[in-house]
Amino acid sequence: MRNSKIVILAATAVTAIVGIGAASAADLAARPYTKAAPMMVAPGVDWSGFYVGVNGGYAWTDHTTLGHLDDNPLGIRPTGGFGGGQLGYNYQVSNVVLGIEADIQASDIRASILDLNFGDTFSSKLDWFGTVRGRIGYAFNPIPLLAYVTGGFAYGHVVSNAFGPNLEGTPFHFDGIRTGYAVGGGFEYKFAPAWSVKAEYQYINFDTINPTNAAGFAYVSSVFNSRRFVNSESFNTVRIGINYAFGGPVIAKY
Repeated sequence: MRNSKIVILAATAVTAIVGIGAASAADLAARPYTKAAPMMVAPGVDWSGFYVGVNGGYAWTDHTTLGHLDDNPLGIRPTGGFGGGQLGYNYQVSNVVLGIEADIQASDIRASILDLNFGDTFSSKLDWFGTVRGRIGYAFNPIPLLAYVTGGFAYGHVVSNAFGPNLEGTPFHFDGIRTGYAVGGGFEYKFAPAWSVKAEYQYINFDTINPTNAAGFAYVSSVFNSRRFVNSESFNTVRIGINYAFGGPVIAKY
């Protein structure tokens, strides 16, 4: 009899434990599964990739010297508008953006001046110009803004003339390509995943030339040996442009 009571008590205890376990399991199953939300990182901009665009702007001459009488320069300062396109590539590492860009511009940058002492006229015109430059910038993530500096090689087609009663009957003329350098900087802003606008300043400096007459003589070799005709030009340019990028959409990081 005693053994029967022990068996009954043990069975009752096991049943109770199983019932409690089942109830606990059911309670746990009823609870919804939750997971902590991921930490959101502010969206950034990837500037990497190729891009093409168009631009337009205005140029004015910082220093142009055409005619010299003794040591007194006769200055001329061409101004005018220009417009063209650009092609480039960016590579971004963290917030630093490295790139290279080439542009070509048609222009109407010109001026002329009359030497009142001798009655001679000097003129200069920049028909077109272009640059090939490196760029380094800083991306202000999460703001889709890029600030950069740039510098490199510059070239352009220049036509310079001097003509008048004191030029031995023939004008002094230069018509050809001039080379130099360009430096500057600007800001670029992405207003859509593939589109951006920019504002940029460039200082362009060309080498000095000495136009010649039909006989191949430079102006300094004329009868007016105290006078010479050189053309040394540097330009300030401001432009706005728009670019289309083949990559680098706005991305959200988690």
